Amino acid sequence: MNRYHVLTLFPEMIENGLKTSITGRAIEQQLIGLNAVNIRDFADNKHNKVDDYPYGGGAGMVMQAEPVYRAWESVTGKIGRKARTIYVTPQGAVFNQKMAEELAKEEDVIFLCGHYEGVDERVLEEIVTDYVSIGDYVLTGGEFPAMVMIDAVSRLVPGVLNNEDSAEFESFQDGLLEYPQYSRPEIWHEKEVPPVLLSGNHTHIEGWRQELSILRTRERRPDLYDAYLQAEEERIMEGKQKRRRFRGVIFDMDGCLVDSERVYAQCWQRAFDEKGIPLSPEILHGWNGLGRNEINGQILQLTGNEALTEELGETMRRFVAEERDNGRIPLRPYAREILMLVREKGLKLGLASSTVKERAELMLNSHGLLELFDFTTFGSEVAHTKPAPDIYRLALKKAGLKASEAIAFEDSISGVTAARRAGIRTVYIPQPDRRKEEPEMNYYRKIGDFAEGMAILRAMP
Repeated sequence: MNRYHVLTLFPEMIENGLKTSITGRAIEQQLIGLNAVNIRDFADNKHNKVDDYPYGGGAGMVMQAEPVYRAWESVTGKIGRKARTIYVTPQGAVFNQKMAEELAKEEDVIFLCGHYEGVDERVLEEIVTDYVSIGDYVLTGGEFPAMVMIDAVSRLVPGVLNNEDSAEFESFQDGLLEYPQYSRPEIWHEKEVPPVLLSGNHTHIEGWRQELSILRTRERRPDLYDAYLQAEEERIMEGKQKRRRFRGVIFDMDGCLVDSERVYAQCWQRAFDEKGIPLSPEILHGWNGLGRNEINGQILQLTGNEALTEELGETMRRFVAEERDNGRIPLRPYAREILMLVREKGLKLGLASSTVKERAELMLNSHGLLELFDFTTFGSEVAHTKPAPDIYRLALKKAGLKASEAIAFEDSISGVTAARRAGIRTVYIPQPDRRKEEPEMNYYRKIGDFAEGMAILRAMP
């Protein structure tokens, strides 16, 4: 059993703080022990005074050495040996998860809680083994920091947590911050639970969570992220270097990297409404992933008028430009992050978009993404756009890649079909309202967001 002995002027504060909730239950079950020792009980005066003025002058009072020493001796005398003794002070090493793991192996740990202007240095030199802080700030005493550390250490003691996995996988255990958590309902304030968490596939869930931990650590704790990267580099160097099978990653743009298909549909609807021409949702739905020529052909069948077809297209593109210039066409979640991962892995990064070059480059530039790509291919460069394989075959040619050396990310059935016809392994990342749609062509995997995609790329040789 792990036993914590707290030398303090306020034992009731320690007991009230720790004899509740999880630590309280652990104390009742004798998984951990708590001994709050009142330093005042070891004073040598009738008023139980344990502080005095500092030699040399100065503000405040200093805790005297003798009462502290006697309190410490009362503990070591009972346990029959000297124990690891922690003086809680802002001057100490900052407490972290590694330190918690070390303390969890100790049978007895003594915490000395200072007050006033501190403790007589002489007793510290005699009894203290560790000087520990919980951060670069000053509190009125050491009781709160001691309770923080006891809580962190206790949760690592077997049996304290009901779910043994909790202690292993939460923040800092693997050098990364914890992944985000979700509970019922599935949709709250129009925000969905990530689809992978509903899949029941624990391998995919674990990969997604690992990626979110990496992203969260990079954003919130760059110091931990740098340490993680260094550890990963060392791990890779120590292991056997596998021959890299994949050398390039190709992304679609509209609906895939950029959450634009919904905006495009709205702009088409506005263009048709402006001309008083009815347009059914089913027809709009069928245009997802198609190139300009294919859509123009379908509009011509509706109107029977080439000039009107061209006018509708120009009106729609004007509406899209307004939305783009006003920042109302966002990236899909983790799109920028997966592109950066491709760059970090040293893979060739490509784009295969049915959109005409000028408009696609404007869209990418609006998000600062164009310069990231090693090669780009657009619908205006090929005779037949998706679902024909032409655009992907041209992309492979530009990159100097074999189909077996590339992987594609597509959001539409026509896009998946195009990539698969070109012989490229394809990840299907449909829009939320189209997740039940299945392409006729086989694909490598369906994902709900690019965090899952990052897990796929990170696992690839």
